[in-house]
Amino acid sequence: MMQGLIEFLPTVRRIHHGHGIMPQALRDELAAHGARKPLVLLARALVGTAVETRLRDVIEDGLIHAVSFEEVPPAVVLEAARVARDAGVDSVIAVGGGSAIDTAKGLRFALASGLDEAQQLLPAMNRPSPAKGWLPLVAVPTTLSGAEYTRSFSVNDRAAGQKRSHIGSGVSATAIVYDPMVTVATPEALWVGTGFVALDHALEVYVSSAPHPVADALKAESAATLLAKLAESRHAEAETARLDCFLAGWMADHSPLRTRSTGGGATPWSHVLAYELAALAGISYTVTASLTLGNSLRLLAETRLGASRQQQLAARLGLTQSLPDAVDDYARALGMPTTPAEAGLSAVQLEAVAQACAARASLDVEKCRRVLGAGAV
Repeated sequence: MMQGLIEFLPTVRRIHHGHGIMPQALRDELAAHGARKPLVLLARALVGTAVETRLRDVIEDGLIHAVSFEEVPPAVVLEAARVARDAGVDSVIAVGGGSAIDTAKGLRFALASGLDEAQQLLPAMNRPSPAKGWLPLVAVPTTLSGAEYTRSFSVNDRAAGQKRSHIGSGVSATAIVYDPMVTVATPEALWVGTGFVALDHALEVYVSSAPHPVADALKAESAATLLAKLAESRHAEAETARLDCFLAGWMADHSPLRTRSTGGGATPWSHVLAYELAALAGISYTVTASLTLGNSLRLLAETRLGASRQQQLAARLGLTQSLPDAVDDYARALGMPTTPAEAGLSAVQLEAVAQACAARASLDVEKCRRVLGAGAV
């Protein structure tokens, strides 16, 4: 009989989901924490929209901070922390994509760590998380990036060519609100691209991990839903499909539920290479997944575990072609790049990414090149 473990991390406590539920969900969460003065990090695309109006009706004594959070630079994180500290806020609400949510996580980390300057952030991220001092965070995502359920955040120091992550249970949002009505201003390409990232999470982790009945069921359902609904959900008025995709995105990771199985695992190449593609080549996560997932699956299929897991998953999904080919065909149908040329990457950039990733993660540089598709440039 299979041995394994199912555990629940001390991270996300509640997930609200439904059409138009954001205002009441936020009121419920603020009341649960006795919070009266939240800081809202609001994606700039939502400024002046009905979403901002609904937020102002909820937050009363709180305030809204709306700047560009793109790529989560250290200076933006510390400026948000300064705003929160000066205003004496007692909670944080993030309404936006992965960058807004990671900025919210980062500002809470900075406050709990007592940081005052941007240059202090990257060194502090190498140390253990503070044990206390974390403000409650409610994440209201407008994309399918998945930042709302992870217990990590990343910052991108482009000047230094560094993208760094920090992991700790305190980092996580305390609650999530999935409401398709807040996605009205999300660009179609961003919604679809982040949806492909969610699909990447479901497929690659399934294939590179030993079997577990609970994780396999959730990830397979996540992949099936995203393959069926992501194209339909590209239109903002397709609220039911967007809500389905929100929940499918959560099922790809299913945090705070965690599973462990006996048996080894393999390298999730697409996940690993995303860091250097972002930091050194300026490639968005919405592109890294479509560029590398197919080749990652091909490389994983060369291992006994990867080959077996791909056959199982393809059967569960009812595919009539190999999983890597199905992934690439789906990406092309969505209008996403699957080759370095389509992503605008040069041979020089690909080699720099491969070398840096191999050095950071102690990986075979030739395998990094293969996943990047460097031979096709």
